[in-house]
Amino acid sequence: MASQRSIFIVCSEGGVNPYIRELARGYRNNGCKVDCGVKQFYSAPLNYDVLHLQWPEALTDWKEPSLDEIEKISGCLIQWKKSSIVVGTVHNLYPHAKSYSHAWEKLFQLIYTNVHGLIHHGQKSIELLNDLVPGTEKIPNAVVPIGNYSCYPNSISKSDARKKLGLLSSEFVFLCFGNIRSIEEQEFLFGAFRKSNVSNKKLLIAGQIPGGNRNAIRSWIRSHITQSFICHDRAILEEEAQDYFNASDIVVVPRLRTLNSGVIPLAFQFIRAVIAPEYGDIGELIEDTSNFTFDPLRQQSLVEAMESAAQSNVNEIGNKNKLIADTWDINQLAKKYIIFIDSLESSSPYHAT
Repeated sequence: MASQRSIFIVCSEGGVNPYIRELARGYRNNGCKVDCGVKQFYSAPLNYDVLHLQWPEALTDWKEPSLDEIEKISGCLIQWKKSSIVVGTVHNLYPHAKSYSHAWEKLFQLIYTNVHGLIHHGQKSIELLNDLVPGTEKIPNAVVPIGNYSCYPNSISKSDARKKLGLLSSEFVFLCFGNIRSIEEQEFLFGAFRKSNVSNKKLLIAGQIPGGNRNAIRSWIRSHITQSFICHDRAILEEEAQDYFNASDIVVVPRLRTLNSGVIPLAFQFIRAVIAPEYGDIGELIEDTSNFTFDPLRQQSLVEAMESAAQSNVNEIGNKNKLIADTWDINQLAKKYIIFIDSLESSSPYHAT
């Protein structure tokens, strides 16, 4: 492989989530030439040393694929593997907020079984993927954290952030940051919040709630959890994130069947404790760092986690989380990716199919 590696990341570098932009920056800071996009994937073969796949859904513009599209993607992968090292990051086992249809199953299996190596954000991901997708147990793996999102601005104080959002200093604020992906997640979170015995509690929602009749949904929220919430039902800009995280006492991640969440390292970066499900890489990370977990099959466990968090020194946990986040520098993580890619090249010629 050339001393200056050329890497094509199969996802747009733009968008609200800066994950791809940060990954590209890490690669570039390690001397790599990097391009990002999706259309170029279908122009295979191109002259890149490495093809780095991300979310399978990105290949079909986040829409359920047709069988013809899956065949086309398969043909492109065969061509890429003749001239490039092909690696994939396992962000998720199932599509975002969509039912797991046969077409989605075929696409995910195609991507995860037609690479030279897989990158995971936790050890649990390897176990779950091997159980779900036959053939992946033969593929080399590397475990590398998501990153710390240090690109986010962070200059506003807690008191100023609360004033900006209309929150009182006496309130204990649970932040739900990012989109709530389903009605099930919404009811799980709101029901637990309503039942929790926490003095001066407030639920701050920063992100889009499930589609449909949003006025009806807001009415449902008000009737179920009274006025102890603020709901900013929209995409939150990068520069706005600091307002929400710094105004909060703790971050709650109401995912019910999600392998990873970028909200967790983001919360760590903002010196916040986290409540998250004991599932996948999320559960592995939260349990290893003395944060708060809940059983995604049992709403009462989230109630108990909320109550426990409100009685704990969340500031101390947040400080420990920040020390962990500081070890997730994107330049160091990209270096780990490169070492893994080099091991794939040395152990198996990348022209193999």
